Amino acid sequence: MNARFIKGLIAQGEGPTLEFKRELDLSIREGQAEFCKDLMSLANIMKSVGKTSYLLIGVDDDGTVVGMKSPLTARQLKDAADLYCQPPVVFRYWQGLVDGKLVGLIIIPQSYRKPHKFKREFASDKKRIAERTVFTRHLSHVVTASPEEIVALDQEAAIERGRRARLLSLATLLAIALLIPLTILTGVAYARPIQELATLIFPQGLPLLPSR
Repeated sequence: MNARFIKGLIAQGEGPTLEFKRELDLSIREGQAEFCKDLMSLANIMKSVGKTSYLLIGVDDDGTVVGMKSPLTARQLKDAADLYCQPPVVFRYWQGLVDGKLVGLIIIPQSYRKPHKFKREFASDKKRIAERTVFTRHLSHVVTASPEEIVALDQEAAIERGRRARLLSLATLLAIALLIPLTILTGVAYARPIQELATLIFPQGLPLLPSR
């Protein structure tokens, strides 16, 4: 990850898998809820839309790099996300300079635990988000998912979980199949050295345990 990659994302403009945030204030509940709303919407996209989503911090809606007011850590972001996202959204975080200004990038891989929902209600003077609300994206806009979209997200995630389970089972079987002959070969290879070492330690043979 580097400045060149970030500039490439900015050149694409906002879309179903890319969101720009001028600033991110995690010191207040409203900022945390807004962050979770954006994060969740990017995680709740169909595989046909994209495999990886990105949330750029320190970039204005028109693509202007304004820079972050203060650095963020992956721990701060995860703690904020865990307040409202259920199941938790898996993501990675990169932070660096672009044109001399600090920019943060949250990378959200294709989720197999969709649909992600609001864990608890959020309410303030300006907005209210009900518990179990599901957000997704229509082009560059964050929207509340329809019942049909929620069903589709759930079905796609179930298919992906099944595929992962099959791959894990296959990998386990292959590991066992390789381990058995390796164990046999290792035993054969080291049988003579082990026997010679035992002879050096016990030249008269292995001592018998005293009988009771």
